[in-house]
Amino acid sequence: MGSMLLSSYFLSLKILFIMPVTAQDYQIIWKEILNTGRVNELKRIQNNYGNVAILAVEFLRKIDKNNLITENYLIDVWEDSFCKFSDSKTSIKKPCPKEVFIGLVLKGHINGIQRTNINFRSKNYNYVKKGIEIIENIKSEYPNLIYMEIIDVIINGFEFKGEKNKVEIYKGEVGFFKLIMELLKEDVSKKYNSQIHILFALIRNGYLNL
Repeated sequence: MGSMLLSSYFLSLKILFIMPVTAQDYQIIWKEILNTGRVNELKRIQNNYGNVAILAVEFLRKIDKNNLITENYLIDVWEDSFCKFSDSKTSIKKPCPKEVFIGLVLKGHINGIQRTNINFRSKNYNYVKKGIEIIENIKSEYPNLIYMEIIDVIINGFEFKGEKNKVEIYKGEVGFFKLIMELLKEDVSKKYNSQIHILFALIRNGYLNL
């Protein structure tokens, strides 16, 4: 058995018996992911924070158990994932996309990762949580649509009747974000910062509990 296979085997045993995962184990998993060419594959599809979220979730699904998931740990995973796509020191520290990822993981929205009891609060998480609620409402109204089709509808533009029966058209991730802000009665001029790109990327890859 090759050395890489042996490393994976012993790491699996550690995870099975919920033993502490060391820094060496952490690097082994990253090496295995990078060897698959996953980063280049994602870059060909899109180039935004959605890629970072996908890679971070794929890492967590390989290595984590509940006792390992903390907010600081998720920050490390997010920033390590980001570094696979960019070396921008300012973008890696942006709180908005990072908080979306952390909130979705801690609050149990990711398939294969159980909800934690950590008290995490973030407006950015609240925005995507409202987005999930809207998508679920659309699914209830149009049960024949699959979630991918719902996202396509949102991307291409859809009508929504708001207060005073006023109908507006919302289009794309930015338009969907504007709708969320209106429904939450937040400042609609707030700058969009990839929150919805992360949400849609995770849905497209089947990683979101819906």
